[in-house]
Amino acid sequence: MNAFGRKLHRELPRWVAQGWLAEGQAEHLRKAYPLDDGQARFFRLGLWVAAALVFAGIALLISANWQDIPDAVKIGGAVLLTAGMLGGGYRARFAARPRLVLGEVLLVLGCLFVLATLALISQTFHLTWRTDRQLLLWLVLIAPVPWVARSAGAQWAVTAALLATLVAAWNEPLSWLWLETGVRGGWIRPVALAALTGVALWQAGLCLERTRWNHVAGGLKWPGLLAAAGCWFALSFTREATVLRGVGELRALVPLLAVAVTLAAGWAADWRRPGRRLQYAPTVAGVFLLILAGAALPGWEGGTTSWWYAATTCAGLFVFGGLLVRDGVFTGREGWINLGLGLIFVNLFARYWDLFGGMLESGIFYLVTGLVLAAGILVMERQRRRYRQRMQTGGAA
Repeated sequence: MNAFGRKLHRELPRWVAQGWLAEGQAEHLRKAYPLDDGQARFFRLGLWVAAALVFAGIALLISANWQDIPDAVKIGGAVLLTAGMLGGGYRARFAARPRLVLGEVLLVLGCLFVLATLALISQTFHLTWRTDRQLLLWLVLIAPVPWVARSAGAQWAVTAALLATLVAAWNEPLSWLWLETGVRGGWIRPVALAALTGVALWQAGLCLERTRWNHVAGGLKWPGLLAAAGCWFALSFTREATVLRGVGELRALVPLLAVAVTLAAGWAADWRRPGRRLQYAPTVAGVFLLILAGAALPGWEGGTTSWWYAATTCAGLFVFGGLLVRDGVFTGREGWINLGLGLIFVNLFARYWDLFGGMLESGIFYLVTGLVLAAGILVMERQRRRYRQRMQTGGAA
């Protein structure tokens, strides 16, 4: 029984006493969320341990005799295992008594096993696939899963596959999307475009909220938002890239324009939704990262430009964190508040480390750093609780 059920059983008598629920309604809730006794929990725990031991034993036996297993058996077993996980996940989600968590786990594992099966086939038949093409095939094969199974977890896997495919294509010299990354500082362009793509996925997830595709919205919003935040933070260290060679071909504009069009469509859909409060963070992040990604295409020479690029990125990250907190307060998204404060804190700590990391003796530096870190965590936690309280009161001060 999960924590919600146990807390519900503790609170029901108080709700009945205060008149919030009738005794009959409370009894219906008790039947809907029955408490398990200790023996049942011990029985399930024992079964999980036994299953883990059986799985580990099978894995060890297979690995010890891997060379002796025929290739057809290897591939057939991988295909059957993948199909079993996907089919089992679908069945678990849509059974008469659905088991949503088990279904999500099986579907995500099934999506990952599709990639493992492709790698096994490539190894068995000595296929020389490019990494970006293999990832693209994986993306195509698992793309229908979240829409058919209505699974947010599977959509996480699809979103991760999309981002991995794009990054691999941008770094592959034989790909027509190559961004000439084989030079010092060449990582800046794919990271900037990955951040921009993350914002586009985040905006797409927001547009799918409260629609019939709401079940996949979470698998677009959070992976996109986390990818955008992580890549944006990485761009704040570009001061080390003193020289960045420009991309000589116009084909480099294709991914930039494609993401820009996707963002514009998402913003237009957001504006047209009646009664929706405008969320500033996705819009500002999209415009800012579009400028950063575009500025990295022609490249630059000399450390001054790299320094200004890093400083602008760092300042923009502070603004983005503040807007995330603001939007989280006014739209009731506690996760945005936590992420926004986390970005501000991590950015501040990174800048502190850059400025003072080599100026103090190691012992004093670590002592001061520990005190600064503790003070920062206390301040951020206090601010988090304050903004959370404001969110619960509808954004009122």
